[in-house]
Amino acid sequence: MDLTLQGKDNPNYIPSATLGQAGSLDPTINSSNLTPVAPINIPVAPVNTTNYAGMFGGTNAMIGANAATLTPQTTEQPTSLDALMASINTPVPSATDTYNTDYANSGVATATANANADAAVYQSATDKYNALNSQLQQYNYNASTIIPLQGQKDASGQGVTAGGFGSYTSAQLRDNALAAAPVQFNALIAQAEQAAALGKAQLSQSILQQAQTQMNTIYKIHMDDAQAKYTAKTNVLGAIYDYLTNKEKATADDLKQKAQNDFTLQRDAISSANDYAKTAITNGQGDIAGKLMALDPKDPAYSTKVAALASQIVTPVKASAGGGAGDTVKLTEGERVTAATSNFSQAFVPGAKLPSGIPVLDSEGFLTPEAFKAAIADAPSEGLSRSQFLTQFGYLLVGMDGTVSTKYGLTPTEIKLIGATAR
Repeated sequence: MDLTLQGKDNPNYIPSATLGQAGSLDPTINSSNLTPVAPINIPVAPVNTTNYAGMFGGTNAMIGANAATLTPQTTEQPTSLDALMASINTPVPSATDTYNTDYANSGVATATANANADAAVYQSATDKYNALNSQLQQYNYNASTIIPLQGQKDASGQGVTAGGFGSYTSAQLRDNALAAAPVQFNALIAQAEQAAALGKAQLSQSILQQAQTQMNTIYKIHMDDAQAKYTAKTNVLGAIYDYLTNKEKATADDLKQKAQNDFTLQRDAISSANDYAKTAITNGQGDIAGKLMALDPKDPAYSTKVAALASQIVTPVKASAGGGAGDTVKLTEGERVTAATSNFSQAFVPGAKLPSGIPVLDSEGFLTPEAFKAAIADAPSEGLSRSQFLTQFGYLLVGMDGTVSTKYGLTPTEIKLIGATAR
């Protein structure tokens, strides 16, 4: 016998008239609940299309052109006999005494010593250049042979499209060019030293300008990379923000603030490294400038390494009382900061004005925004990085209420550095 309950006798029975009504088990399917939900569009990281391989090749060509002009010419130094023949006019009773006197007066010893010193400097610079040039040849071989062949090997039988293969090799060539850039910079510095040792001052300055251009290129690459990383991260957070719960939005806000702080710190560190490198070149310490340019801003210890190299920079200045007319003394990093701070302090006085006529200090004794911007722009040439300037003179920006005006254009990190809050 079938004991299954049928119809209204079944406790799970639902009248057909209620199907599709609110609260029923089978809601009606209509146009409203078939409307598609817009997908979350995650921004794609921007593609860097900079022709790094072309930059690498162009700098190599420039270095090669310089090398052709840096071969020393053999010049005859005046011999002792030449000097004696020119200086002996009358017979003398003692040939030995005459030789010694005329040799000393002829300048042969000084000329020979100078020539030997120049030759030693040239040889040292040449050895340095040859070692660097060997590295550049390897980078060049990587770009012309190793990377394309490795790419073909990796793509073989993998169904990789031409576009995909091109993106792969472009990325590899970019990394190769970035690794070579500091080596090219140091090679140019070595060539400038060669030119100076050969007495070609104008050529030496021209090559130093080439090195400065290369340094600016490296600086821009680092800054662009930092900006791209920051932009990509904030774009992703922005794309998903409206889909988050309030708690998740708070977390996203914290992540965005951290990204901004990290970017600001990295940007300031890169700028400081560039400023220090310029100072090192000016002071004849191209090797330190090269080391600064070779540092990787993505290294967690980047700022520490920049500071360590900056501490090795010494600034030649005219000696004070007691020194000769051409004597110089070397300033350590600490001494340089002290000297620069003293120079600025003497300029930040009541009544002082900018060339435009705008007062340096306002009626309350604080730096005017115009004076601040002029001073912060001059700080690197005076021996202070932006952060060092703010550390020394930030108190001249902070009002009595502990706030700082947005007119100074400080970043949140810089405002925190001087112990203030934004107004």
